[in-house]
Amino acid sequence: ISCKFFKSMAKSDILIRWINFHLKAADPNSPHLVNSLGSSMQNCEAYIRLLNQLFPSYFPLSILESKDNQKRAQTMLNIFTEKFPASMKLITVDAILSENYLPSLSFLAIIFSLKHGLKKLTTDENNQVQNIFQSFQGDPDARVYALWMNSIGVEPPVTNLTENLKDGLILLQLFDKVQPGIVDWTKVYTTPRPLPKIKCIHNANFAIELGRKLRFSLVGIDGSNIEQGNSTLTLSLVWQMMRHHIAKILSSLGKSVSDNDILDWANKTVAKGQKSKRKIASFGDQSIADSLYLFDLIDALKPGVVDQSNIKFSESDEDRLANAKYAISLARKIGATIFITPRDITNVRKKMVFTFVSALMATTISK
Repeated sequence: ISCKFFKSMAKSDILIRWINFHLKAADPNSPHLVNSLGSSMQNCEAYIRLLNQLFPSYFPLSILESKDNQKRAQTMLNIFTEKFPASMKLITVDAILSENYLPSLSFLAIIFSLKHGLKKLTTDENNQVQNIFQSFQGDPDARVYALWMNSIGVEPPVTNLTENLKDGLILLQLFDKVQPGIVDWTKVYTTPRPLPKIKCIHNANFAIELGRKLRFSLVGIDGSNIEQGNSTLTLSLVWQMMRHHIAKILSSLGKSVSDNDILDWANKTVAKGQKSKRKIASFGDQSIADSLYLFDLIDALKPGVVDQSNIKFSESDEDRLANAKYAISLARKIGATIFITPRDITNVRKKMVFTFVSALMATTISK
């Protein structure tokens, strides 16, 4: 597999290769190989065989003796919850058995983060992989923005942010979703595919024009920057769209909501919880790195949801990372839509912490 091909692959395709690698390791002639994360996974056969390969003492193949997919899924999830309680707070039997590939993607990502089962790379191999990922990811915010874009239903799904946005069509879809009716589609080129350069620039310029209508800060950017894959300028536009989307959701609380309003809400909510005197000065406050403030906020929103025995109080990087994973799983459990990674918390990446706290605030809207 070439580096260029790998960088263009969707996350789901990478996970499918990983699953099949382990299924073939268990049986070179395995008839259970998967070709998608939807229908191929519904009978739980691939999950259980994968887990048996990675954790043989926890997940015996005898689970497959039941022909009832519901029972298979329930047994598998019961074991998973018992063995990895801090990781397993969101996936349900219904989600596992659905045709929707997103729960499958989430569950497999959890499994991979616990144990990938791959041979340790040599120093040279590791350097090659790091070079691939550095060239692929660019700004680490990109993966979060891609998750957000895919969550609101852009087509086709975004797998490489700057490459997929070059023709302007995804950007215009996003504007139409975060500000319905703003896009006059009679002004948009959609054919032929792929679009020639001049039409890509036209669409991207139209997207920038719409951003300025919404008072985005777009100094020194034009359509050619988007078409050329300028990561910094593209991410700047996408971040402002995401921020606008969050603000619109929170505005249903009854007023326009600023960053300071969200920060003030978080600190007041923690104070009302009466379990802690912790307070943050900004979304970049370094005290956030251990996740203890986030646990206080989540517990204040839903008392009792935080299991104190799962919280680590040391300053080690390993414990901070474990706390961040648990905080994300709890936030999802109480209904927050979370796109960030644990490292976004431990590294206190301000924009990402902002989206996390905003998502928690959004869970109060229906209350």
